[in-house]
Amino acid sequence: MFQLSDLARRIIVAPMAGGASTPELVAAASAAGGMGFLAAGHKDVVTVEDQVKAVRALDHGPFGVNLFVPDAEPADLEAARRYRDQLAPLAERYGIELPEPRQDDDGWSQKVEALLDLEVPAVSFTFG
Repeated sequence: MFQLSDLARRIIVAPMAGGASTPELVAAASAAGGMGFLAAGHKDVVTVEDQVKAVRALDHGPFGVNLFVPDAEPADLEAARRYRDQLAPLAERYGIELPEPRQDDDGWSQKVEALLDLEVPAVSFTFG
């Protein structure tokens, strides 16, 4: 079983949703003796699986994946719509189309199953 004390350098590269946590960054952290984390939030399960496989192709050190935990209570979609309406003038100014609010668990179950199947060394959780 992997333990943080096994790292040559006790440095963790945080998972950063939105694209900063690439397989290359995660592998570089491992190659430097630390540990990198992929961000799985806002990605579909196929992308997460592909990124895990890419990390393994680049490096064989420990790494992790971070998952967004869905809220136990459903989102207040009416409140989200009101907020969306408040943002609409700014979004229009910049040519951004705001999506319709919807319930979304970010593929939670599918991602958990995939990470278990892929035997990822570490998984962290945020939100929820």
